[in-house]
Amino acid sequence: MIRKKNIIVSFLLAMVAFILVGCKTSIPSVQETKQDMVGKSYYNKYGEYKISSIKEIQTFNITEKEVNKQERSYIILGDIVLNKEFINIKDKIRISYKYIPEQGWKIQNIQSVDDNLIKLKLEKLLQEKDIKKLLEGSYLEYNNADRYITWGIKKEDEIKKLIIKDRKTNKEEMKDDISIELISKNDTEELNADINLKCSFNVYENKWNIDSIKMTKAEKKLLSGVGNNTIKNMLVYKSIPNYIQNIEYGDSWDYYWDIDNEKEIKKINIIEQNTDLNGYTDNVKAEIELEKENIRVKGIINLAFKYDESHGWKLEKIDTPKPFSFTLLKDMTNDIDTIKKDVVGNKFMYQGGFWGNYWIIEEGEIQNIQINKKTPFYYGNTIVLLTHLELKGSSETILGDVYIEYSLNSKTNTWELKGITKVNNFEKK
Repeated sequence: MIRKKNIIVSFLLAMVAFILVGCKTSIPSVQETKQDMVGKSYYNKYGEYKISSIKEIQTFNITEKEVNKQERSYIILGDIVLNKEFINIKDKIRISYKYIPEQGWKIQNIQSVDDNLIKLKLEKLLQEKDIKKLLEGSYLEYNNADRYITWGIKKEDEIKKLIIKDRKTNKEEMKDDISIELISKNDTEELNADINLKCSFNVYENKWNIDSIKMTKAEKKLLSGVGNNTIKNMLVYKSIPNYIQNIEYGDSWDYYWDIDNEKEIKKINIIEQNTDLNGYTDNVKAEIELEKENIRVKGIINLAFKYDESHGWKLEKIDTPKPFSFTLLKDMTNDIDTIKKDVVGNKFMYQGGFWGNYWIIEEGEIQNIQINKKTPFYYGNTIVLLTHLELKGSSETILGDVYIEYSLNSKTNTWELKGITKVNNFEKK
């Protein structure tokens, strides 16, 4: 028993020695603290600043420190100067350490001590490469008495030349008014312009923003007719007429394909092109593949474009010389046995009008069934089958053509027969 107590006492003394001596002698040095801060986020009233490398820490001096031996924690108060990409941050910070067994001292938090002590200084101005990035996604307008020019910069690499001609910088207010000369090209045009930019540094987001942009001089030059990318962009929110053959079934708008986004356009390829740069026209014959919901289609479209300096190329007309070929992503139209089974029990008018004659298809009455044409509607979620039927009843045999309509149930993902409609009056055999 005495021996057991001695072991416990020795263990407790060792732990106390570790806390009193180990913690005191192993707390991080200034250099180790700087290294520990790398990869951590530092918070002040302007937001979060991640310390990416030790080079960003220009200076760091410890002014106070406190060790809590019981909680194995260590708090440092210090003065820090951080160099971020564009600004210099001077602040007093509080660093909270915690001792983790088998890992050592680990930073738990870095926080600004007093918002009033924070000092920010603009260290670096926007360079040409920085302005290029800022201009990505910009929409430019030039408007004077007799000319109106617009230009969109979708990607940074569309800017072929950018020169800073003049600037007025207010480092205290972190604002920069810049005059630039710009040359930008897209697939078909080139813009030469003088532009005034008003920029400000957002300390909360730690980045430059363009507050206003104005073209003071602009010249546009037409380089070529439309390309595949231009066509693809212009087809969005347009309708392709008569992409399926009209069978006088359903509403006329059922025969239009409305392109809602570029993802629907799986392929576009120019086959023939007649461009008149002097007359500002371009007529294109192109092969196109579209996919939406339950259908993929392929066909030829004729496109007529007109150019004007204000807005560039504009799509004025879309024509389909013949219906597109199509593939249903989920198909059942080749399963004749299932169709024969589905029509049994269905009632349809085979002669006459409103007060016509009706036939209920019974088991064994189908002598012949032949699908002659398949027409998709609602992007392949409905399929209408032009079908030749020969039915033998107890007293007569009739034959004729019907439309058999199927719809794809979105919940069960199965095809359901919706109805049978005669094309013309049936004949008796």
